[in-house]
Amino acid sequence: MDKLIKFLLKLYADRFFGCVIIKFENGKATHIELNSSQKWQYKDLPDM
Repeated sequence: MDKLIKFLLKLYADRFFGCVIIKFENGKATHIELNSSQKWQYKDLPDM
C-alpha cells in the first residue's frame, strides 16, 4: 500500500490532471489506469 500511496503523491506533486482507476483483488492493487487530460493555455505551450 505504501508503494501505491507514493505513486499517487508523485502524481499530485507533478500536478496530474485526470482520472485514476485502481482495481483491487484480495486487498491488493492489481491494475492502475490513468486517463489524463490537460487544458493548455497559450502561455503554457511547450517550445518546439
